[in-house]
Amino acid sequence: EAANALEQALQLRPDRFESLMGLGEVLRTVRDFRRALPLFRKAHELRPDDERAVKYYAEVAGILAGLEANDGEVVEAESLIRQALRTNPNDAQFRTLLVEVLLRAGKLAEAVQEAETASRLAPSDVSVWSNLGVAYIMATRLDDATAALEKAVSLDPGSLHAVPNLLSCYRAAKREHRFLEFLDELTLEPPVSDRLRDTASAFAASTRAMNELRAKNWPSAVVEVEYLLSWKSFETLPLAEEVIALCRKVIETGFVKEFLVLLDSRPSIRRRLRPLIEALKAVEAGSDAILRDVAPEVREPAAQFYKLLT
Repeated sequence: EAANALEQALQLRPDRFESLMGLGEVLRTVRDFRRALPLFRKAHELRPDDERAVKYYAEVAGILAGLEANDGEVVEAESLIRQALRTNPNDAQFRTLLVEVLLRAGKLAEAVQEAETASRLAPSDVSVWSNLGVAYIMATRLDDATAALEKAVSLDPGSLHAVPNLLSCYRAAKREHRFLEFLDELTLEPPVSDRLRDTASAFAASTRAMNELRAKNWPSAVVEVEYLLSWKSFETLPLAEEVIALCRKVIETGFVKEFLVLLDSRPSIRRRLRPLIEALKAVEAGSDAILRDVAPEVREPAAQFYKLLT
């Protein structure tokens, strides 16, 4: 009802600052960031020095940059957040958003620096420590990542962000004993949320799958790339490059057909990484001609992956 009323007000006066901000805040509250962004952008254009407009515009742009933004929006988000930080340099929330944007842009060193600064500004904020851990993981500083994520989990044992990241970190660091211990803690020791229990079960199933691959004497590249492809941060540049390098090893060892069966059995991977899967099918077929029959929105990125793989 609030959104409808504000939309009607904007139809009468499209440049009314308070209506733009009001509707933007309603949409932000219900997490409709894509529709909120142009409203905050226009409000910011009307009043460039308004602190509230800068704050919400930067926040929404930063959230979108971490989720689904294109390159231009990532650049826009970084600029806005830095503008907000010039006004509020001690705002740990904006520094954490900046970390996510910098990671999306592949600026690892800057992301780590900003994440470390945020942890000093807000030493009791679980999201700050969790994002610091993710930045360390991306920078392959796994010991530092483990310490940061363990700190995050100590602050909030039920964190739906920190707990999965700590599980990923233990596995990436090949600390299998601690990984399995932590899984037991999540599944056996109350209190734990249903969502965390489901997360632990998913990690356990993935671990069993990896062990089965090892038992079949599949190349280590197959095992590692299956894990990396299941990780939510695949779309960040450094990890994507690592996946491509591992896929090349899979191709070299002649396990493409089996690997495609494995990928096809993972629904979430199959949906998100259709272009990569189609590119691997073309590699197996020995020609990119089969990509002509692929849906247009998949064909171009698949062709790019094919070039990288071959």
